[in-house]
Amino acid sequence: MDIFMDIFWQVCGEYTTVKLVVGNYRGAPPKDVPFLIERLCDWLNSFLVTAGDTSKDISERFSYAFFAATLGHLYLAWIHPFGDGNGRTARVLECAVLANSGIVPWVSCALLSDHYNRTRTEYYRRLDEASKLENGVSRFLDYAAQGFVDQLREQTAEIQEMQKQIAWKNYVHEMFQKQTQGEASRRRRLLVLSLPVDKATPVSGLRHLSSELAEMYASKSPKTVSHDVNKLKSLGLVRLTPDGYLPRIEVMSAFTPLTHQVA
Repeated sequence: MDIFMDIFWQVCGEYTTVKLVVGNYRGAPPKDVPFLIERLCDWLNSFLVTAGDTSKDISERFSYAFFAATLGHLYLAWIHPFGDGNGRTARVLECAVLANSGIVPWVSCALLSDHYNRTRTEYYRRLDEASKLENGVSRFLDYAAQGFVDQLREQTAEIQEMQKQIAWKNYVHEMFQKQTQGEASRRRRLLVLSLPVDKATPVSGLRHLSSELAEMYASKSPKTVSHDVNKLKSLGLVRLTPDGYLPRIEVMSAFTPLTHQVA
C-alpha cells in the first residue's frame, strides 16, 4: 500500500522516486533515471541535427527523423521515468520530434499516435515484444513504419478529396460565368452544387436537395427540373445513372497531382 501511495502522490513533471512495475515490465531504477533521460536527450538531438541538415538527401533526413521519433518513444517507455503518464509522454515526445525535425509537416506529426490508438492491442503487444525478443525493436519499427505510411496515404487522400471539392465548386462557378445570368442560371448552379457525390439522386429528389432549392422550385413544374438537368448535362456537369443523377466531379481528377507508391 505504501508503494501505491508513493506513486499516487508523486509530483507531476518530477522523476519517480520508487520502482515502477507495469505488468511484467519493470522500469529503470529511480537512481538511474536522470542519467538515462539525459543520454536519451543527447542522442535524440544528434539525430535531429542530421534530420535538419538540408545538405543531405531528403530520404536520409526523413529516416533520421522517423528513427529518432519512434526509438525515442520506445526508450522513454522503457525508462518509465514518471509515476504516471509515461505512455502519453512517449507519444507526445514522438510528435514533438517529428514536428521539430524540419521535414515532417505539422499536420502529419500526430499520425503515429493515432495509429497506436487505432491498433491499441497490437501496439501493446509490439511494445512488450520490443523488450523481450531479439528482433523486438525492429518489429516495433516495422509496425510503426507501416502504420505511418498507411496514415499518410489516408491523410493525403482526405486532403486531395477536399481539394477536389474546392476545385469542383470553382469550376462550376466558372462555367456559369459564361452563361446568361438570371434566376434559371442561379437555380441550376445551386442544383449541381447540391448534388451528393457519393449517391445518385433520382429526378423526384432533385428539387428537395436543400431548403433553398426547394423554395426555388416551389412554383415550378417538373418540366422545369427536366430542362435544368438537361442543361447541366449539356454543360458536362452531371451524368445520368440507373439510380439517378451524379455530379461529374471526377473531371477534377485530371488536376490531381500523381503520388508515388512508397516501398
